[in-house]
Amino acid sequence: MKRIKPERVADGLTATPFKLSLVNRARAGRKGSSRKVKRSAMKTLTYGVMHFCVAVIVAYALTRDVRIALSIGLIEPVVQTFAYTLHELGWSRADKSDATEPEVEAQTE
Repeated sequence: MKRIKPERVADGLTATPFKLSLVNRARAGRKGSSRKVKRSAMKTLTYGVMHFCVAVIVAYALTRDVRIALSIGLIEPVVQTFAYTLHELGWSRADKSDATEPEVEAQTE
């Protein structure tokens, strides 16, 4: 049986080739997750810009005043965020109350 020599990895630990492949996979996963975080941040940013543009366009179409349209475009996302938080809180409470209610089986006669 051939003996496999351990190798040194960047952090100073010794590892067999199998362990090295696990280390490399873990490092690759971190790079992938970093890419996912950047993509998610970019997606959030572009959605915010789109949301702002839609709000300004709709407000301008209704008012024909650029200042009012821009004001609404800036205020609306803040109000929407607050409303979404309340919405999620309500659903969270509904989920908790559903979990605490006992299951009632339907009786057939």
